[in-house]
Amino acid sequence: MGLKDEYSLAREWVAGELSFERDDSFSTFEVHNHPRPCALLSAYHLSDHDPIYLQEATELADRMLPAFDTPSGLPLPVINLAERKGYHTKDFPDLSSIAEVATLQLEFRYLSQLTGREEYWCAVEKVMEVVKRARLPHGLASIFIRIEDGQFDTSVIRLGSRGDSFYEYLL
Repeated sequence: MGLKDEYSLAREWVAGELSFERDDSFSTFEVHNHPRPCALLSAYHLSDHDPIYLQEATELADRMLPAFDTPSGLPLPVINLAERKGYHTKDFPDLSSIAEVATLQLEFRYLSQLTGREEYWCAVEKVMEVVKRARLPHGLASIFIRIEDGQFDTSVIRLGSRGDSFYEYLL
């Protein structure tokens, strides 16, 4: 687009200032959607493979992977990036939304292809296997799924919040 000065400033910030060493509780879903491995991987691709973007995407994914360390393999809805540890939410303990668990697939699979590290692919593939096994007779997904056993919780089905991203990513 010819925005070379803006790109240089952004790259300089990523290389020198971007830090995921954040000792606080963040929504795993929001971490994925905002600092976003996708944005870093897109920048990597569009910059003719500038390694800084792949390095940062890998660091972010490595900090997110512990959220998947659950009996079912579904990621916990809260992550502390500094601790590299996932947590349950206080408002819906033991539950996560279908949107939260099933929207990391594209980025983690692409990162796996770029790095040759299978753990990214395996983590998100396991999530999709759990979701598939939990499938309800009508084929739609309840907005809540139990983290412990990977079964849908009795809850509403909707295409809005807590459900929308799941259906978008299926496409």
